[in-house]
Amino acid sequence: MNRLFIILLVFIIFACSGETISNVNTSNENSGLSSLIDSANKEISKLGESASEKDGIIESITQELASKIENLDVLNNSLEAMRLQLNDISNENLNLSDENLALSSQIEKLLEEKLLLEMSLKNLRTQYEAAVIEKSIENIPKSAPKEEERKTPEIPTSTPTPELKNNDKTK
Repeated sequence: MNRLFIILLVFIIFACSGETISNVNTSNENSGLSSLIDSANKEISKLGESASEKDGIIESITQELASKIENLDVLNNSLEAMRLQLNDISNENLNLSDENLALSSQIEKLLEEKLLLEMSLKNLRTQYEAAVIEKSIENIPKSAPKEEERKTPEIPTSTPTPELKNNDKTK
């Protein structure tokens, strides 16, 4: 270890004992370095400004995205509510269709019943009329001699009165 330490110390001494740098070269190099540092600082400040502008843009884009995400959530909720409403309306429509079919069936039965009642009514009328005709036929031979005995009443002829004549003239 001692040897390594001694070798390292010798190496450092040789490195430092090299050429001496003049002050003139140092000042030129310092001015070149300072101009490089100044230009680097300017670039860094420009990059900082650009980065802050980009941060502002990123922030506004982030806010817009958050707003659009909220709008999408609202739209999704509205869409879900509409979907549920559509399901309810569809179920109600199915129920109404079932009721409509049941009512149609009842209407058909009532129409058939009405037709049967009309036919029964016609039959009853026919039977009643047949009975009335039979009774009137039976009554005709009995009442025929009575009609001959009756005298026909005379119809009186009326003479026009002056009031009627005046009424006729005004027409």
